Amino acid sequence: MKVKKVLLPVFLLTLLSSCSVNTPSSNITKKTSTPTIASTNSIPKSSTAIENLEDIKPQNEVEFSSFFDIQNAISTEINISSIELQKLNRDYLNYKNKGLKSPIYRLADSVTIAINIANQEYKYVYYNVGVKMKGNTSRHEFIDKDSNIYDNIHFKLSFEETFDDPNYYSENEYNISNELKEKYKNRKFIDMSKLDLRYNKNKDQSYIKEYYALSMYRDFGILAPHCTFSSLTINQDGKNKINYGVYYVEEPLNKSFIKRSLSSKDTYIGMSDYSEEKKGKYGVSNSKYGQLYKASYGVGNITGAPDMTRNDSFLFGVENIDSSEPPYELKSNTDNPDHTLITNMINTLNNGSYQDIANVIDLDYFYMYEAVASVLGDPDDLRNDYNNYGLYFRKTDGKMVIIPIDKDRELGVSMDYDPSGNAMSLVSVFSSQTSAGKQLNNLYNKTLLADGKSSFVDSLKTVINSKWVTNEYFNSIYEIVKNHYEDVTKDALCNVSFSLNETYNGSKGNKSFSTYIKEKLNTINNDLKNYNNELNNPDSNNIIYGSSEFYLTGTMDNWSMTSSDYRFTKIDDNKYSYSMIIPNNFECKIYCNDKKIWLRADNDSYLREDGSNMKFNDVGKTIIFIIDTFTGKLSYTIS
Repeated sequence: MKVKKVLLPVFLLTLLSSCSVNTPSSNITKKTSTPTIASTNSIPKSSTAIENLEDIKPQNEVEFSSFFDIQNAISTEINISSIELQKLNRDYLNYKNKGLKSPIYRLADSVTIAINIANQEYKYVYYNVGVKMKGNTSRHEFIDKDSNIYDNIHFKLSFEETFDDPNYYSENEYNISNELKEKYKNRKFIDMSKLDLRYNKNKDQSYIKEYYALSMYRDFGILAPHCTFSSLTINQDGKNKINYGVYYVEEPLNKSFIKRSLSSKDTYIGMSDYSEEKKGKYGVSNSKYGQLYKASYGVGNITGAPDMTRNDSFLFGVENIDSSEPPYELKSNTDNPDHTLITNMINTLNNGSYQDIANVIDLDYFYMYEAVASVLGDPDDLRNDYNNYGLYFRKTDGKMVIIPIDKDRELGVSMDYDPSGNAMSLVSVFSSQTSAGKQLNNLYNKTLLADGKSSFVDSLKTVINSKWVTNEYFNSIYEIVKNHYEDVTKDALCNVSFSLNETYNGSKGNKSFSTYIKEKLNTINNDLKNYNNELNNPDSNNIIYGSSEFYLTGTMDNWSMTSSDYRFTKIDDNKYSYSMIIPNNFECKIYCNDKKIWLRADNDSYLREDGSNMKFNDVGKTIIFIIDTFTGKLSYTIS
């Protein structure tokens, strides 16, 4: 792509020829022929847009995959005035007082991103870029009244911001041509309209655990955002450069994420190419995307755990920047919200059988997702805290898949939050507990903790026999990142030195990868041994193991023990089923002809010998009983 020639004022020609970018000098070679942005007093210090300057891109643009290849070093510089930084800080405080997150993008005069690929530098300069504070618990003040920056924050960059909301900017502050505004509305950096910049909040001295986790998910066929690293410099007022250190650069979760992922050469479990996905019939008609949600505890006047147990309508919706961000925030098809697929899924989890769940959720995908998650050990994820995940309902078949996001507490990272007391390394992969208590989500209770246990184990074995659990592979990634960016950390605003030898001290420290993975693999191997013992020695609560002939008996057949009309039918290796319309005054038990015993289900669903009759009052509705001889339990659904 050729750079468009424009006539520039003399001081801007000087500005463009005199700048430097703060990068690791040992890894990035400057090309003096590449136009750059100034670090002089010529950069505007107020909220006045730079007009009549074309964004600058290299003649050969960098591919998306190359940008996120950690072999290539990156530097980012945000040129912004103190006035705009103070606005950013004030926005945080104003919205914090409302219980909200500020949606306002503030004006950065320019953002320069340089990528070094095989000693060839590719530099991008974007003028008038939106910058806002990103994060939940990471949000805080970062600049004092004298405009001294004293702390790191997460940033979100928007290349498509037009700053035309009169509540935030007057025409005197930002007034550019309509032609330029139209360009900005469709402006992208390497196919991304936005970009997330996240600092090392939890002081992971390896620096790579979040990158490692997201890459590991993708390698096992799970949709996950791409992540890489960059040095970050804040050029304040064009004269005060502040080294912000090493930042994660992450692909944001939006509908374009789906298109990029499914248009790539990567293979994801159960996912079709984007050309097929957009032709699907599920979800909103005439849309190119399925239903994409970001799940969190919500912000503002609509909050609650996205634990997949409740169907209250207020839990689902589109972000309202002035009042709320719902726990299930719709990120696609926002002009035509339709929550049928997600509410049907939650209803199925609450009331459906294993097969019903398999009809609305891609369980092969889920078992692999959870196998990776179990090894990574995040106390703040879907399983342990109902947090930090996305949901995508495919257009091809309507089935849901999970997207992991915000993976900054993986592989022994426990800084400021260690609910297990062992950085998750000793937590069983078959645990029915969350960080806060009993697991409420039936996606776990009815699948990998029950009928899908063997499938989950198969996925788990695949993960623990991979390169991803070896010190050698982790260390090789660490060395690449360290070589690129170690020099940047030495005079950074908030320095965290590179090291593989972290010291665990509860929530005041982090476990090293080598310590964590050794303990975690030991935990998992013990879990698998116990699982194998269960196969050979069923639970002592199970009094029907090996049985195969069951009859429903009760008021409807005058307690006939072996009426062929009420015999259970085998539906799987260990499962037997019977369905009927519930009559008036219905009481029943189950007769096991193999062992000549009468059975009823106790409060834990185990089938016990004799005892009180089971009673059902939903007259006229269909009840489906399922006996699992492997677990010794009875389950039923009424519809």
